[in-house]
Amino acid sequence: MSGLVLKGVSREFGAAKAVNDVDLVVPNGRFVCLLGPSGCGKTTLLRMIAGLDAPTAGTISIDGEDITRQPTHKRNLGMVFQSLALFPHLTVGGNIAYALRIRGLPKEDQAQRVEELLALVHLPGYADRPVAKLSGGQRQRVAIARALAVSPRLFLLDEPLSALDAKLREAMQVELRQLQQQLGITTVVVTHDQREAMTMADTVIVM
Repeated sequence: MSGLVLKGVSREFGAAKAVNDVDLVVPNGRFVCLLGPSGCGKTTLLRMIAGLDAPTAGTISIDGEDITRQPTHKRNLGMVFQSLALFPHLTVGGNIAYALRIRGLPKEDQAQRVEELLALVHLPGYADRPVAKLSGGQRQRVAIARALAVSPRLFLLDEPLSALDAKLREAMQVELRQLQQQLGITTVVVTHDQREAMTMADTVIVM
């Protein structure tokens, strides 16, 4: 079956069950939100999809390939964390090109890809700027561009807009949805905000 498929996925921490027997199918190209309050297991589920945490039981596959025990770096996924986790000592371009450099892409190709992504997230000409001098919304766009640099087969975001003010958050919801539609990339977003989920997602999964 194409897309992301979870079968009987559970995660236990001692006697506590953070995620219990989840079955989920996300077809290719869909935008899905995992919606629920703090502590319901939505971030744990996202971390298992990303390979940052291992399921206690069950399987995870993408396009028919079992990735349950596959290391994170081999899954070809893009992820934006709640904290954004940008490298403060690198420029905007350095942040976006980081994964490309690790993969040994020639510098000329790195520069071209950075410019393409900056145009995509509406930050053309920002490659040489320090990330410390960017606004919250600009840093958010850089984090998204960095996650998309390697053309991932799955795009994962954990509360990506929670640190933004209300007006900017609403604008970024629309931008993120438009970007996903433009790229056609399968996307899973964690949020506790019902309005945000309804604004962005094709499918909302309540946890």
